[in-house]
Amino acid sequence: MDNDEKTPAPSDDPAGRDAGHPAGAAAEAPTERLDDAVAPAPAGSPAADAPSEVKSPARSRNRRILIGAGAALALLAFGGGAFAIGAAVADDDDDRPGIHAPGSRDADERGGRPGNGSDDDRRDDDVQPGDAGAVSVPVDAAALRTAAETAVEHASAEGITSIEVERGGYDIDARLADGTGVDLFVTAEGAVRERGRDDDGDDPLIDLAQLGDILAAAQSAARDEGATETTFHALSTSSSGAVYEVELLGGDRTDVEVELDAELGVVRVDVDS
Repeated sequence: MDNDEKTPAPSDDPAGRDAGHPAGAAAEAPTERLDDAVAPAPAGSPAADAPSEVKSPARSRNRRILIGAGAALALLAFGGGAFAIGAAVADDDDDRPGIHAPGSRDADERGGRPGNGSDDDRRDDDVQPGDAGAVSVPVDAAALRTAAETAVEHASAEGITSIEVERGGYDIDARLADGTGVDLFVTAEGAVRERGRDDDGDDPLIDLAQLGDILAAAQSAARDEGATETTFHALSTSSSGAVYEVELLGGDRTDVEVELDAELGVVRVDVDS
């Protein structure tokens, strides 16, 4: 027998080759190391349960706006409280005597302009038309003459050139022997306060003995012009034209000016209603 026929030839079938070497294939397979393997995360860990948080730019911006608005409201609330406390303290201080902001009240009464004390006193004491009921001093001829004589005696004056009714007393201009004038305020009780000095004047002196007749002539002239229920307000003299200028206050809020000559004749009547 031929040897070639007994020895089988190597198989060309790949399946046959693989089937003939199963152990070698398993031996050549790579071995995976346990320490290189990534263990799965525990079920309760944050990494497994919660997705990673990504901050949105819009959300951050809104948060900053809300924080800023809250801070602004807090500042406004604090500022309003501080203002209320300050106003209460200032009001409490105003109620206490002798505590006032320097020049605040006086400046407001003068429209923000500074002034001297005598002018302020005169303005506060002046009786305006229609205020006759508020006059707290008598305005008859006897009371006017008493006030005038008190002023003359106090200043050692020659006489007076004007007298005006004010709240609480009389404003009187007296003329001294040297020709200068002095402004005096005489209270209803007879107290005298000097307000200031005036320049030389040539206005004639009021004849105090004629005070009653002067008032009667002026009120009669006012009635003839339709002004009734008038009361005396002021009397002054003039060196030109009429000698006496009388101002009366009407009960119907009228202001009457009457000019009289030396014989108490009527020169002019002006009714301002």
